[in-house]
Amino acid sequence: KLNRHKKLADLMQMLRRKLIGFQNYFGLPDNSWRLGKLQGFVTRRLHYWLNRRGGRKRSYNWKAMNDLLRHLKIPTLKVSKRMVIVDWY
Repeated sequence: KLNRHKKLADLMQMLRRKLIGFQNYFGLPDNSWRLGKLQGFVTRRLHYWLNRRGGRKRSYNWKAMNDLLRHLKIPTLKVSKRMVIVDWY
């Protein structure tokens, strides 16, 4: 709620940074399903809040939303670590 008034470029830069950090921390081999769930949740919430900003000209349908995410280089979350050495066994 605190970030609704920010410019779109600033909001997307902050979102991109947080998603990359989340992927780097939680991107383990068995966690791809959860990363996909998070990606869907973030996309739906972002679509919802961007459409609440007001005005018909600013509203996004899903095609425009996906084009916006692609244009601003918002990453799709995927597993980034192929092999994890576990030393607690």
